[in-house]
Amino acid sequence: MWSDRRVMDWPLDAPADRCAGGESSAAAAAQRADREPAIRVHNLSKCYLIYDRPQDRLKQSIVPRLQRLIGKPPQRYYREFWALRDVSFEVRKGETVGVIGRNGAGKSTLLGVMTGAIPPDSGGVGLGANLMPAIFDQRRIALDPDASPWETLTGGGDTVFVQGRPRHVASYLKDFLFEERQFKAKVSTLSGGERNRLLLAKVLAQPSNLLILDEPTNDLDIETLDLLEEVLSDYDGTLLLVSHDRDFLDRLVTTVIAVEGNGAIAEYVGGYSDYLRQRRPQAAAKPVAKATTKAVGRAPAAPSERMNFKERRELDSLPGTIANLEAEKVALEAALADPTFYPRDRTGFETASTRHREVIAALEAAEERWLVLAERAETLARGNG
Repeated sequence: MWSDRRVMDWPLDAPADRCAGGESSAAAAAQRADREPAIRVHNLSKCYLIYDRPQDRLKQSIVPRLQRLIGKPPQRYYREFWALRDVSFEVRKGETVGVIGRNGAGKSTLLGVMTGAIPPDSGGVGLGANLMPAIFDQRRIALDPDASPWETLTGGGDTVFVQGRPRHVASYLKDFLFEERQFKAKVSTLSGGERNRLLLAKVLAQPSNLLILDEPTNDLDIETLDLLEEVLSDYDGTLLLVSHDRDFLDRLVTTVIAVEGNGAIAEYVGGYSDYLRQRRPQAAAKPVAKATTKAVGRAPAAPSERMNFKERRELDSLPGTIANLEAEKVALEAALADPTFYPRDRTGFETASTRHREVIAALEAAEERWLVLAERAETLARGNG
């Protein structure tokens, strides 16, 4: 599945470059030291030329000729978007890594380059020996709508091989919460969530020691989420998870790779909550240093000893805001999972998709703001206690 052309001419056991923007602790490095690399990303860069105006998009037909003549198309026709810029990191065998980042930051490009679907502009990807990847991406894996779940997994027999071990297909389908009446029903009759369940069953059955899952929790109900978490917890290999589900990441991952935009990527030890705690002090350090430099010979200002009225009111209101956004997110995902929505109302579907992205961004901002205020309130309470 992965082409040898992407294995660069540098040795896999060469010294690893530290990821841009991330500093691994000595303790974490010691814990990982006895594990061999499964994947090493080395000085990877990928830039896209974005044509915003319709008249500029029309000029894309002549861009290849311009590029051959002058080495680069005229700047006035496009803007550059750096998805990856000189990125280096590694994933160790047996690790569970969460890949996070806002929509459009470059997560899909990173996965595409790592799996060979997208060629990088420079740099390379080194793969460990005997690597057997399996990839779940519900946007790219097609199911035959006229086949049944039974046929999808077996091709027509009664046995499905799960990680190389034979199992009766009925038992395996029940593991993924399918009822007997659905075993031989057409895939076209399944809901969006049920199709995702079938995709997961198909991918997880493949022999693999590297499992890459792109947004596996979308459109899954609570029971299926619990099942997925249990299956992944028992997975005997390296896991790479792309997800916006913070609780899911917190329960599973041991390392977070944050795609931060403008081509930057940072690596953090721990789950999503650990990532938030490690990231925030670094972001706050720069203004403090700048203020200290300006105030030469003057003692630094003491931090506020209490929260003001506006902050207290914001802290009290944020849980309700978060709950409302969560409810809207669930409702939008349920609507978007309806297979009849797009053909019935294309404009409505696109509006709902746009709103879904806005809600996810607002939810992330609200949760991070609540965490900042709650931590401050707790710190002040301890100091006044």
